[in-house]
Amino acid sequence: MPGCKIQPVPVDVDGTTGYAVLVYVPQSWVGPHRVKSSRHFYLRDGLQSRPVDVPELRSMFIRSESQAERVRAFRTERLSKVMTGETPYKLAEGPVLVLHLIPLQAVLGQVSVGPVQYLGLRRGIPVVAANSGAVMSLVNLDGAAGTRNMLEKGTNGYTLLFRHGFIETTWVLSSNSAEYKAVLPGGAFEDYVAQFVTAARSEMAHWGITGQVASMFSIIGADDVTLAIQREYGGHEAGKFDRKVLALPDVELAGEAAEREELKPLFDLVWQSAGFHGSPNFDDHGRWVEPRR
Repeated sequence: MPGCKIQPVPVDVDGTTGYAVLVYVPQSWVGPHRVKSSRHFYLRDGLQSRPVDVPELRSMFIRSESQAERVRAFRTERLSKVMTGETPYKLAEGPVLVLHLIPLQAVLGQVSVGPVQYLGLRRGIPVVAANSGAVMSLVNLDGAAGTRNMLEKGTNGYTLLFRHGFIETTWVLSSNSAEYKAVLPGGAFEDYVAQFVTAARSEMAHWGITGQVASMFSIIGADDVTLAIQREYGGHEAGKFDRKVLALPDVELAGEAAEREELKPLFDLVWQSAGFHGSPNFDDHGRWVEPRR
């Protein structure tokens, strides 16, 4: 079960010392969950826990599948809109990295974001791979959007903050080399994504959102993208993606560790999709190290 926290607390009762164990179990979007030893499902009912009856269990499964389907349908719809140009800002030509952050509270319908607070950038809107965030913003039916530049050919990236609490950010990938059509910089993209997640979590906290977040990483036009590492003493390593649309499985972020280390499973999937063993930017203990540029 994702997001569980266990905290031992030392206690002393009438001279007898020991520990009380506090277990925090957040609401889950992959339930219902069953006790392994008894194979029973339980429901909290006031101050008591009781076994779930058949009608209640059926309702739980239907609700859980409905929530999962909502997330899958959202991602499919949004990638389709990016591919067909139905975006708040026109994107420049080229492959597009799309990152979605889906808070559990938003999936459960517990979030409502007022977009007007972002009009005129009264509150900043973070954009992936943009050091200063958005430079202009707008409000539409979906929510609030901000872009990091506005060029005649189109922007290189935008972020859309949906009214229901979902977040979408984009980055158009390009290349300064005649050798490659587009490059995902292996030494920098992880840093960009981690910085964006940090800034996005700050906005979620402003909305009153805490707890689990699902991160979903995609690249549209991935078969034209090279994942490359520039070596310190000359030369480089490069890998290619083998499909037009790279849509990685979602990775859950519990918010209990540094963003880069929480995102390691996602980064490993990106590197493995391009033929590498995994991200080279972590040590053997899973700790982030300075990326190779």
